[in-house]
Amino acid sequence: MDPSEVRLLRALAEESTPVGRVTATGLSPSAAASALHALLAKTGAANATQLVVLAHSWKLLPTKQDHRGRNGASR
Repeated sequence: MDPSEVRLLRALAEESTPVGRVTATGLSPSAAASALHALLAKTGAANATQLVVLAHSWKLLPTKQDHRGRNGASR
């Protein structure tokens, strides 16, 4: 996956609102929606939730342990 696709995956996993997801990707709302549809088609995922689960299994997203380590190190 290219960096923009990974950025979209992270936004889906980490942001709880559509506005937050769009902001995190740096895309316009319509571009973010198009990117999501393209990524769903590319991966064969049925929806964003399944896509995030798959991304975790592919180790494209940090685990909770990884996330805690990064936050603690930045404090």
